[in-house]
Amino acid sequence: MASNPDYILILNNYLQSTGEAHLLSWEFSQIGPEHQATHTAVVKLRGYPVSQGSATTRTVARQIASYHFLKSRKQI
Repeated sequence: MASNPDYILILNNYLQSTGEAHLLSWEFSQIGPEHQATHTAVVKLRGYPVSQGSATTRTVARQIASYHFLKSRKQI
């Protein structure tokens, strides 16, 4: 069975290939009670937000944000 792609890894590899890896940063927030929190991850380049994702875990939020960034750059 095929596993889901690791969009965080793909994002990092893509930014390495374009020489932009050093420009990447993340911003995280969480709303709601700890047991039902919604986590939001924001991908930033040069300090500017370029995509975001929200999910019930921080890791999945990062995956979604990475996916949206890669989609916007037509890498997936």
